[in-house]
Amino acid sequence: MKIPINLASQPFRRDRPLIIGSTFLAAIMIATLVMLISLARIDRKNKIESAKQLVVAQRQLMLVQRDQAGVDRGLRQPQNAAVLERSVLLNQMLLRKGISWTTYLLRSRKDRPLQRPHHHHPPAGRFQ
Repeated sequence: MKIPINLASQPFRRDRPLIIGSTFLAAIMIATLVMLISLARIDRKNKIESAKQLVVAQRQLMLVQRDQAGVDRGLRQPQNAAVLERSVLLNQMLLRKGISWTTYLLRSRKDRPLQRPHHHHPPAGRFQ
């Protein structure tokens, strides 16, 4: 006859897989936290850089708008009224007809080619 004797102060528990699993899960969570922190830092740097680029783009836009306002003032002068009216008329006609400016200009060039002076330069060879 065998008498069971238990010398342990607490009974044996089978929780080793649970401890290993929770340790592994904690390691994964720490790695995820480190990754999220690094992504947040990168995002903050990108945000600051984007804000700087936005300021530069806004400055450039203001300069372009100022230049455009100067050009518009020049076009609105009485001596340029005929040119402006003709441009508006051409734009409206092209818009109605659905013809692009490129097509219009190419067709007008075919009708009257550019008068360029032609200078003939003989090729310079080694043996002259």
